[in-house]
Amino acid sequence: MTDLTKTAPGRVQAPTTPTREPALITEQQVLFSTAAVAPAKTRRWTDAVASVADAVRTYFEGPTEPARRHHPTRRAYLENALLAREMDRL
Repeated sequence: MTDLTKTAPGRVQAPTTPTREPALITEQQVLFSTAAVAPAKTRRWTDAVASVADAVRTYFEGPTEPARRHHPTRRAYLENALLAREMDRL
């Protein structure tokens, strides 16, 4: 089995310790990021209130009648032609 910890000649091994210091987040940055999320929470609350108001309104209004569908009438002058066409298919 090969040992992967050794480097080939002429190559530089990457440092194993982190070179950057840990980032420090200030109190102002936390407040700014919290303020950016606040409108999303408010919108969810208003959406919930609006949906409850819609449910109450439909409860008291009662069910509405569905719109009547328009069915085209059959024309008397087409009856013979339609019957002949169906008979030819048989």
